[in-house]
Amino acid sequence: MLKWKVAAEPDQLERRLLEQLLERLPASARLRLDANGGWTRATAWTWAERLRQEPRLEWLEQPLPPADREGLELLVRQLPVALDESLECHPELAGHWPSWQVRRPSQEGDPRPLLAALERGSSFLMLSSGFETGIGRRWLEHLAALQWRGPTPVAPGLARAWQPLGSLGSTSPEAVWRAAL
Repeated sequence: MLKWKVAAEPDQLERRLLEQLLERLPASARLRLDANGGWTRATAWTWAERLRQEPRLEWLEQPLPPADREGLELLVRQLPVALDESLECHPELAGHWPSWQVRRPSQEGDPRPLLAALERGSSFLMLSSGFETGIGRRWLEHLAALQWRGPTPVAPGLARAWQPLGSLGSTSPEAVWRAAL
């Protein structure tokens, strides 16, 4: 699995790099492109036209700004679109988005609705990290394991190096609580 943060350089350059990447990427690879809401509709449509039949594409992640629900809904009819920042702005989309959702349990508050969705076998949920404490990391890993056993297993986005150092990053709840005092 390869994730590329796009919309960081001029579009023409990134499209040339995409072609070079696709030439070298093995058939078994999976590709996630994350624009972090940085594309216009025209740019997103250009990429969608190129990638619509690309079997290695796992999804376009947040290709348009979170407020452009209409554009996202049109785009997801063409290829897989994973919502990320849009779920923070519009949490109600978590209940009916027809494609992938990038979920960060540590930023959602009460984790029980996500746990219930995973226990029901909900599809197209990808778990990602977001600066967890040790307790949050344990919870995230538990949820990611449930997701892996579900109908649409996918590699989670766990940035292991992005957790607190010291006792707050401990996997021992007692150590975390002592450190928090």
